[in-house]
Amino acid sequence: MTALELIQRVSRRLGDDTFQRWRREELIDFLNESQLEFIKETRYPKDIALVPMTVDVAVYDKPANLMEITNCYYRGEELNVITEEEMSRSVERLPFGT
Repeated sequence: MTALELIQRVSRRLGDDTFQRWRREELIDFLNESQLEFIKETRYPKDIALVPMTVDVAVYDKPANLMEITNCYYRGEELNVITEEEMSRSVERLPFGT
């Protein structure tokens, strides 16, 4: 089923075949948001990305094809993955200037 077919089906179910109450763009936005929510909740689909590492680099950008990084391995050993939010909280607690 294509997105257009799904939108038309939803529109019929809502009793709005002519997109008067719910604009087509609104329904497409709802569809896109629900797909992202499904991915966040279920953590699917999963993918693997290889990121070349350099000795003097501590922070790397997340590959564009990934929404979230849950595991990170270097030479077979798991590394700690710290989110931007966790990093910000950690930096806020550092005693700078003391």
